[in-house]
Amino acid sequence: KVDLEIKYKKKIFGTMLPGMFFYLSMVVEVPRLYCGYSGTLLEQVSYMSAFMLLTIFPQMLLILFLLMMQEKPYPWETVGAWIMLAFLVAELIVGHKQHKYLIRRATSQFLRLCQVDEDDRKID
Repeated sequence: KVDLEIKYKKKIFGTMLPGMFFYLSMVVEVPRLYCGYSGTLLEQVSYMSAFMLLTIFPQMLLILFLLMMQEKPYPWETVGAWIMLAFLVAELIVGHKQHKYLIRRATSQFLRLCQVDEDDRKID
């Protein structure tokens, strides 16, 4: 009985789980790329934050699982996962720099608005 449980757990962990994680990774990829694209073009901090969060939490963990936890990966899966991981790390580095820039820009715009508001109060 214990051998059957271990056999079924290995079957689920070895065959079904990687497939589910791959499809979950593809489903998460579309909103992640949309948030990154919109956050950069529209210069919105909220979209960039969502992009960074979706890159770190589900996407990178799913790729690491597909890279290291599979029982019998195909050779192209390993190579593809390493390439995707390299791109994710590059996206995180560039996204972090862009995120810092957008936060600085939004803060300076807010402070300029506050300063204009104070100047208007002094005039009245």
